[in-house]
Formats: sequence, structure tokens, C-alpha cells
Amino acid sequence: MTPRSHATTLCAAGAITGLLALAGCSAPAKAVGRTHPATVTATGAAQSVSTPSAASSQSPGCTVSLYGHDAAVSVTADNGSDPAPECTALAKLLSSGGDFWTTQTLTGGGPVAVVCADSQGAWTAVVRDGGDQIYGQSVCSALLQGGWSENAAVEQQAATAAQQAQQQAQQQASASAQAQALASAQAATESNATSDLDDLESTNGDFTDAAKITSDVTSTDNDLSHERSDIANGNGDYCYNIQGTVDYDATGTINYDVLGTASYDVSTEQTAITNTRQQITTVEQDQAALRTAGLPATPGAASALSRAQEQTGEAVATANKDIDELNADLSDAYRLANSAGTGDCAGDGPGSAPSGLPHLS
Repeated sequence: MTPRSHATTLCAAGAITGLLALAGCSAPAKAVGRTHPATVTATGAAQSVSTPSAASSQSPGCTVSLYGHDAAVSVTADNGSDPAPECTALAKLLSSGGDFWTTQTLTGGGPVAVVCADSQGAWTAVVRDGGDQIYGQSVCSALLQGGWSENAAVEQQAATAAQQAQQQAQQQASASAQAQALASAQAATESNATSDLDDLESTNGDFTDAAKITSDVTSTDNDLSHERSDIANGNGDYCYNIQGTVDYDATGTINYDVLGTASYDVSTEQTAITNTRQQITTVEQDQAALRTAGLPATPGAASALSRAQEQTGEAVATANKDIDELNADLSDAYRLANSAGTGDCAGDGPGSAPSGLPHLS
């Protein structure tokens, strides 16, 4: 809705009581002296009031604000008079046009520009508004029509104060945004540290000390014992026991035990160790980030790191010991098969053993 001119509204009401005497109204109120215009009720009936007594300091002032908009009129008296009654009457009169003006404190969106500062006698009114300033301009026009004069000094002071307030608000907003960003970053750092520590602790809880590789050693040892038993059965008809059974014990069963099953488990263990080391590095970086941010360490981080490092070392040592035994079993299996045949069956073994498994690092 396009607001109506406040001058028109105020003419319909009579005048701004105690503050304005509008020119062009059908029944304008006359001011009593220059220091205090006549007080007029919202219905236009004039009431005579005395001129404010002199005082050594300016009054604390009062403000009339337009509900739902940025427009506001601040009133002060340089002789110490209390302008509160005038603001109450002004709010009533301005509201007579259908808008709601109030002396209650309204929560605004921040500092707004000064539209004008006018004075009459001891009274000074500073009008502020935002956006297109339609309401503020209307009130300023009404003041001038009512015999008020522009007060350039007060206007400049008010404009400077408004600018400073806006700068302060911007600085506060910037500081608040920076504080929120910092708080958000700190929360993210703490959250990441907690999540990464949970992962490491879960890995610590799943530690098996390369149990599968140890189990592979047991199976390979058993198969090597079985090969020895087959060798004890001699050459067999047409050297079949040596060329068939014993050879397969070495090149089939034990070879697969080491280079098939155990090789897969060794590779899996190496991946797990590598992942654990990466988790250790991640948690260490998280704790360093917390220290840099001035935040406390994540509870339990130090003990989890120590345990993970210890268990990683244990897994490497255990796995490499088992790998040595697996490689020895593979070598023994071929050596035994090569030397098993006698007589016409001598030299019918599988030949040189393949390379064994590499150590974990």
C-alpha cells in the first residue's frame, strides 16, 4: 500500500500536538511563543500549555516509531523538559491516518539513515527512515509546513552518529560472522577428531595379531608332515608314489598352502597394517589441529595411539615370523620330494622350489 502524505493526515487531525502547527490546514493551531507550540489533541482541539522552564542540560528525549517500518521520530528539548507527553500525543496523531505509531521500543533491523533534523524553539526532532524514506520525508515536510526550521548542525551530528552506528553494526556483524565461522570450524575439528578416534579404537578392538597367517602355518606344517608320511611309503609301483603322490604333496598342496592361501592372508594383513598406520596418522593430525585451535585433546586419544602403534608392531613381527616358517615349509617340501625316490625312481622330484613370500613392512 502506498502511504498517504503525513501532511494530509495531520491536517485531517488538526496538528501534531505540542510539536507541529501545519500550514494549509483548515483549522490550524497557533503556537504559544516559539519555544513550545500549542498542544493540540488528536481531534484538533487546542490546549494551552506553558513554555518549558529553562534547564542546564538537554532532555533524555523520546522516540515515536512506525510499527512494521523503519520510520521514527526522536524528540528532545534543550531546556531539559520531558518530551514524553508530546511523543505520546504525536504517536496518537500520526496513527490517526491508519498507520500504527508507538512510543514502545521496537526491534529494528539496524541503523537507518537520517532524513532530516528540524528545530522549533527548545524542541528538536530527528526523523529517520530506511528504504525509499516515504514516511520520513512526509514527516519532515509536515515539520517544515508547521513552522519548524532545518537544523543542519543536529542533522549532521545525527547523520554522523547513524553512520558510526552502521559501521559499528557492520563491524559487530563481521565479528559475529567470524566468531560463528571459528566456532563452526572448531566444532568440525572436534567432530572429526572424535570420529577418527572412534575408527582407530574400533580397529584396536579388532586386533588379531595376524591370526590367519599363524593358522596357515599350522595347516602347512600338517601338510608337510603328511608328505613325510607319503615318502615313507617308498617308490610305489612304477614310481607312482614318488612321481604322483609325493610330487603333488609338494607342488600342489603345500605350494598352494603358501603361495595361495597364506599369500592372500599376508596381503590382507599388509593392507590392514597400512590402513591402521593411516588411521594413526589421521588421529595425530587431528590432535595437532586441536592444539593449533587452542582446543583440548580428544579424551583417550593418547592411549589409543599408543595401543595402535604397539599392536601394529606386534602384527608385523608375528606375521614375518610366520612367513619365515611358511617359506621354510615350502622349501622343505620340494627338497624332500626331490630326495624321496630311490633306485630307478631317483631324480624324479619336482625340481627347485619357487620363491617364497616377502616380509610385511
